[in-house]
Amino acid sequence: MTELVMPLLRWYLALQLVTLAVLPLTARVFANLPDRGYTLAKMLGVLLVSVTLWLGVAYGIIRNDRGGVWLALLITAGVSAVVGRSVVARFVAPPRPRLPWRAMLLAETLFLIAFLAWALVRAYDPAANHTEQPMDLMFMNSIWVSDAYPPRDAWLSGYAISYYYLGYWMLTTLGRLAELPPAIASNVGQASWFGLL
Repeated sequence: MTELVMPLLRWYLALQLVTLAVLPLTARVFANLPDRGYTLAKMLGVLLVSVTLWLGVAYGIIRNDRGGVWLALLITAGVSAVVGRSVVARFVAPPRPRLPWRAMLLAETLFLIAFLAWALVRAYDPAANHTEQPMDLMFMNSIWVSDAYPPRDAWLSGYAISYYYLGYWMLTTLGRLAELPPAIASNVGQASWFGLL
């Protein structure tokens, strides 16, 4: 039971970190939405932290490792804080919080229900043995061990991955943040995509 619960908990905490990192930005950009962009913050957080890491690795200023992911998270959070500074002040300053707590709680509950439901499905069939799953896992493993951009293709040795791989990069980024290897991150990542939908 622990081998199922701990990866889910670590992944969820990693998702919460990237969500918190971009919350000031989403609150400013989506200020007119009833939830002030909270429901979009998870998706935007995963995207921005991953793209920050991707660009940093591409330009040789960030390494493709756990420290690089934390640096990308800090850069994203810093930019988000600067852009959303005035929004944060409006939320924190009044004595009565103006955050849409009900909408946030509903969004988290719906995410968790969908996330856990698909994680249960994957727990009963975790093997990467049908359709494109072996290729998905190969891409994630290639990205995981690649120290430079573009990642090397494990099946076409000596060549870069010649397939769109941003989704795999995002899952690998979250996997590094949660300290979960690609074999686990692939399954938990599928559950998070379902939850985010």
